[in-house]
Amino acid sequence: MWIPFKKVSAKASNQKGIGGRGENDAAGYLRDSGYEVVDFNWYNSGAKRLGEIDIIAKKDKEIVFIEVKSRAISKREKGLGNVILPEEQITRKKIEKINRVAQKYITQKGLWDAVWRIDAITVLYKAGSEKPKINHLKNIFY
Repeated sequence: MWIPFKKVSAKASNQKGIGGRGENDAAGYLRDSGYEVVDFNWYNSGAKRLGEIDIIAKKDKEIVFIEVKSRAISKREKGLGNVILPEEQITRKKIEKINRVAQKYITQKGLWDAVWRIDAITVLYKAGSEKPKINHLKNIFY
C-alpha cells in the first residue's frame, strides 16, 4: 500500500553551510534524475530519537533513504594530495543507524509492504570550480 507523502520545497534543508548546500545540490540532482524528494532531515518522533535521514525520496514506487556527505576542497588542500573524500566518511555504524531509522520510518508511516533501499550521495566542491562533483551510490550496505 502506497501512502502519499507531504510535498517538500526545493530548498527545504534546514542546515546551513556546506552540509545544507550539499543536501540542496543532492536534492536537485535527484529531481533531475526523476526522483521525488518527499522529506528532508527526517527523524523519528517518540521517546528515543534514533537518528536522522538527510533525504527521503521515491522513484518508481520505491522509497530511497539517502545519506548526503559533502566536502569542500580548498586550493591548498588540493595540492597536498591527502584529501579525505566524502565517501570515506560513510561508515558501517552510520549505515546501521540509517537502517534503524529507515525501519522506524516504515513503521510510523504504515508502509510495511514498501520496497526500499539506502543510498548515499556525495557532493565534492573543488576550489575554482562552480559545479560540484556529485556521486550517487545506490543500495549501500556492509
